[in-house]
Amino acid sequence: MTAASNVQPSIELQGQQWKLAFPRKWLRILAVPWTLILIAGSLMGDSLKGHIGTHIFHRPFHFVSFGATAALYMLLATTAAGELKAALAATGLGFSLEALQHWIYGNAMEWWDVRDDAIGIGVALLIFRGISRWNGAR
Repeated sequence: MTAASNVQPSIELQGQQWKLAFPRKWLRILAVPWTLILIAGSLMGDSLKGHIGTHIFHRPFHFVSFGATAALYMLLATTAAGELKAALAATGLGFSLEALQHWIYGNAMEWWDVRDDAIGIGVALLIFRGISRWNGAR
């Protein structure tokens, strides 16, 4: 590992300097297990989900977990366009997981779950854009 790889990349868009408070190295490390746990949890069978009690919190889980996933990905973005790409990636992940559940388990496609994922992601994106605007982004 070279000394240059430890240097924080410059935040290209004015107003996004607040993201430098979060060490990018740790965000990248966190993103992998976070995403893998989200995938594993989403693809668990209904009986296992029932045993751990996730059915009670089903809708809030979608909203919070996919909003947090988008936030994690957006913290790694250095531009507004990068934040939008991160939000779209999280939305694609949510849709893909629902499609896989439909394909693997033969369940009906749960479009309301895709909607809840998208709402959480949209709220995260609005929060990020609001913070950046507050800090002087155009």
